[in-house]
Amino acid sequence: MKKILFTFLLLTETCFGQSTRFSPVGDGSVYNNGNVATTYVVAYASEAPAGIEGDLQFASFDASPYTSIYLELNLASWPLQSTPLYVYGYDNASGTLSGADYNAGTYLGQWNVPLDLNFNQEILFDVTSFVQSAQGSFFGFELQVHDSGADLFTSSAYNYGIPPALIAVIPEPGSSALVALGIGLWAVVMNVSLMKPRPRKN
Repeated sequence: MKKILFTFLLLTETCFGQSTRFSPVGDGSVYNNGNVATTYVVAYASEAPAGIEGDLQFASFDASPYTSIYLELNLASWPLQSTPLYVYGYDNASGTLSGADYNAGTYLGQWNVPLDLNFNQEILFDVTSFVQSAQGSFFGFELQVHDSGADLFTSSAYNYGIPPALIAVIPEPGSSALVALGIGLWAVVMNVSLMKPRPRKN
C-alpha cells in the first residue's frame, strides 16, 4: 500500500506545473558618471550626468528544466513617468553593481509597461533565451528609458513586500500527462479496493 501511494504522489508532482523564484544578488541604480545606488531600481533618461539605469544581477543556475523565465518588477513610486522600458542583458557580471555596468548589455527588447501601473501589480518580461544562454557565474539586466522622467521599481532593500526576482516556470501538464495522472489515480483506487477484506461465506 505504501508503495502504491508513493508512486501516485510522485506522478502527481511530475504532472502538475511549478515555478521557482530567484532573488537578485545585487540590484539598484547605476549612473552614467559611475555612481551606484542600491536603494531603488531606477530608470531615468536625461542629459549627463543624471542619466540613470536600473540594474539587477543574478547568480547563474541550471535553466534547462524551465520553459519560461521572467524578470519580475513591482512599482516603487506612483505614477510611472515613462514607457516603454528598454531591457538589456549582460553575461559575466561581477555579482556586485559597479559603474562599469552602465550601458554594458545587449538589447533584449522593449517592455511596454502601462502608464497606469499601480502598486502591487507585478509586471513580467520574458528573458528565457538570454538566461539559458548565459555562461558566467553571474548575469545581469539593465533597464533604460528614452523619454524624460524617472521610473522607480522596488529593490531587494526597499520593496514593500514584493522585491524583484526571476520567475522560472515549468509548464502545466499537457493532455498526455493528465491521462497518466488519471490512470495512476484509477490504479490507486482499484488496489485499495482489492485490498479490502471480503466477508467469508458460511
